Amino acid sequence: MKTSTLILSLGILFLLSSCNINNTVIDQTQKETNGITKPTAKKLIHTVYFWYAEDANPKQLTEFEKELELLGTIKSIDQFYFGPPAATAERGPVDNTFDMCVNIFFDSVEAHDAYQIDPIHLAFVEKCKDLWEKVIVYDNELR
Repeated sequence: MKTSTLILSLGILFLLSSCNINNTVIDQTQKETNGITKPTAKKLIHTVYFWYAEDANPKQLTEFEKELELLGTIKSIDQFYFGPPAATAERGPVDNTFDMCVNIFFDSVEAHDAYQIDPIHLAFVEKCKDLWEKVIVYDNELR
């Protein structure tokens, strides 16, 4: 056997031996239960619904969206999304009366807490608080 073929074969064996039987790698933040991989850390989703003030004009709402984009730059955030209600069919349990929704994913409750006192978040609230008449926040842990 040529040396290069032997080295390649050994490399393939090494790679195969480092994988488990299901070829699933579970990192330190996950556990497998009944074949389902779940996070072990208390990950959190922070969902905020905004209803705009009646006197908010289009220019102000454009600025509001720019400020939302800035929120997404906060270091403690894992994932950040925002948008208006989806154009789904009207159904009884669906409340699409809000104007804008923000979904923020955090790797921990501590990351969420850091977000709450981050200067970018505090500046957002101060700059934009007059643009909404109602705000509702839902925080939930992922299981």
